Amino acid sequence: MRLVHVASGRLFGGIEQMLVTMARERRVAPDVSMRFVVAAPERPNRLCEELGASGSNVHALGDVRLSRPASIVRARTRLRRLLAADPADVVICHAPWSYAIFAPAARRAGAAVVLWQHDRADGRSLVERWAARTRADLVICNSTWTSLSAGALQPGVPVSVVYPPVTVPACPSGTPQIVRRDLGADPADVVILSASRLEPWKGHLNLVRALGRGRPTEPWRLWIAGAPQRKHEERYLGELQQEVARLGLDARVRFLGERRNVPML
Repeated sequence: MRLVHVASGRLFGGIEQMLVTMARERRVAPDVSMRFVVAAPERPNRLCEELGASGSNVHALGDVRLSRPASIVRARTRLRRLLAADPADVVICHAPWSYAIFAPAARRAGAAVVLWQHDRADGRSLVERWAARTRADLVICNSTWTSLSAGALQPGVPVSVVYPPVTVPACPSGTPQIVRRDLGADPADVVILSASRLEPWKGHLNLVRALGRGRPTEPWRLWIAGAPQRKHEERYLGELQQEVARLGLDARVRFLGERRNVPML
């Protein structure tokens, strides 16, 4: 089977990490060929870089924005040309944004189209209403909870739940001790790692406040991995830092910024 995955690539979070994992572990499905189309400039773009480093076939469509209709037209034309030169059996669009823009072009190229839904939907936003205009052959959801709202995007379309694949790499001998030493955790500390985009609904603030209610003698550390990628995430980071200071947790909470060694952490 010939698959083409289409994603925005403007941010780097769970969707992008899942695609990188699938690219790196493609030997698990030797009968499936995968190509990746990223609706963003090739450089600088972490998703393109990591997919390329895995040896995958990656195509960057350029800076695609809803506010610039001409960029959508150009990107759709490039996708159609890619599919004409090397046809695909299935084009999988990740999230409503990618599906709304690229599913029509994939359908016209003769491929089956799949929406991979990574978050709950209500069908009200412009992008979600636009995505509903092209009927999918299948909706894949990343959880049962997400699947409960699939009908808001694609009513009557078959739904399948596929949990994101995770690679568990071997941990070199002595790594835990080295990481703890480098990040200031004592051997007896319980370390909590939060690795995600800095989105308010991810729950960092709730976690910090919950930890602030614990006993002062409890030996714990919180490491928050992730850097702001948009303006509202910068504001959220400031709010988190202020709350940590207000609760007197500066010595226990460490903001690690963007990390490319999360498996080691």
